[in-house]
Amino acid sequence: ALTLLLDDPSPKVRLALAEALAASIHAPEQIVTALVHDQIDIASIVIARSPVIRDGDLIERARTSSGALQCVIAGRAEVSQPLAMALARHGSAASAIVLVSNPNARLCRQGRALIVERHGSDAGVRGALLDHPDIEADLRYRLMKAAGRALADSPFLRGVAGPDTADHLVHDSEQKAFGALLATLDKRACDALVDTMRDQGDLTTVLLVRAACRGQIDFLASVLSGLAGVPLQRV
Repeated sequence: ALTLLLDDPSPKVRLALAEALAASIHAPEQIVTALVHDQIDIASIVIARSPVIRDGDLIERARTSSGALQCVIAGRAEVSQPLAMALARHGSAASAIVLVSNPNARLCRQGRALIVERHGSDAGVRGALLDHPDIEADLRYRLMKAAGRALADSPFLRGVAGPDTADHLVHDSEQKAFGALLATLDKRACDALVDTMRDQGDLTTVLLVRAACRGQIDFLASVLSGLAGVPLQRV
């Protein structure tokens, strides 16, 4: 009888069905699956609450649905690592914010890196990632660079200060932020940061001299060790 109700031409019938079955652990799986793939107002009720939805159905919807439904998926009471990866790879910036802010989402480092790569230019995404307690130092650095680019491209800043002054202000701010970041790092995080900076071509002589002047010798030693292929203790 419930299966026949899925074919009812009125969406109000399917909406009532979704509301009745959404939170039930005894809801028939095939009925829930059909409702997950229904129109957004019906699907969102089931996706937000149902404990019996299969991960595969959620991953498929995360890949193909609109940003609004992706936000519902990202805000579920439990988001598995494969689902979190699907959202990181295919989701909108808004769903990335919800996902990063969800304490029950199993978002791994690779997923966070994907979000930085895809949505690093979005200020809301940057803020959510920087508030994440487990954000890695190399990703924090990439977010800092993205924020610098956004600031440098700001029509307001360039209009008020002029292009040259704006570039100087942004560069100076990045250097100060980088110094503050280095002060919080242990050796392992420092090594990961060095690899990222080397890949992006950011390991300049000026940067290393400034690090030495600030007393950030661990970072300097890690850079020289990586570049020269010499053990860190010897450096």
